[in-house]
Amino acid sequence: MKEEYRQRVEAKVLEIVETHQTITAIRNGEAVTDLQLVALERTLRQELRGGNVQLSESNIRKAFNLKVNSLLSFLRELFEIEALPDYQEVVRRNFEEFLQERQFNAN
Repeated sequence: MKEEYRQRVEAKVLEIVETHQTITAIRNGEAVTDLQLVALERTLRQELRGGNVQLSESNIRKAFNLKVNSLLSFLRELFEIEALPDYQEVVRRNFEEFLQERQFNAN
């Protein structure tokens, strides 16, 4: 049962990886924007959270023995894509950029 689930997940992930523009760009050594990474995370969530996959952090831990906190980090671990940052890192960078652009201060 566990192996069958892993195979379903891997097949779906491979389908996404083969066609997603962000992964293609990373494979080609191109720089990708945070917006592209957010779109990739969104695609992964849409495609892997439903149907017969129902992928969650808990299921990743059980089926793949990986502890991850986003689907981007799951993809990074599964395919050893070092150039793929964690989703939380993308969000943090964008929040810091947002704050810098607006020059928030205590006054």
